[in-house]
Amino acid sequence: MIACALELPIRLGRMRSTVCIVDDDQDMREVLARVVRSVGLEPELYDSAAAFLRRSVPSPVGCLLLDVQLSGMSGLELLEQLSDGQLEFPVFLISAAHDAGTMARARRLGAIVVDKPFDVRALARGILASVRADGDGAAS
Repeated sequence: MIACALELPIRLGRMRSTVCIVDDDQDMREVLARVVRSVGLEPELYDSAAAFLRRSVPSPVGCLLLDVQLSGMSGLELLEQLSDGQLEFPVFLISAAHDAGTMARARRLGAIVVDKPFDVRALARGILASVRADGDGAAS
């Protein structure tokens, strides 16, 4: 498990965006949720691609943190399904497997590829920057 003790000075204040986390490893979902909360965003946790696709929450997605190796539908397959038209939100594809072909394919589909092990502070800043750049969740 990756240790995650963050106190980053890059909070959003009242701005709230939802970051969806899809990972079949409960410990990793919890670490990623802590990273998301550390920058003032709200995580939604899913243990599979199918669970994410059944999502009925009305809140807009600020970005998606997606594990490439999921049981059932893989993260790459979900990315392909989501990008049939064009991605509506940034996707971080997280992978412990360093398969260059898969990662190149993910990048062509518009994903930001994150290799495990990753720097939690760098990931937190990347999430925040992507949500800001996407223009989601303007301050109230």
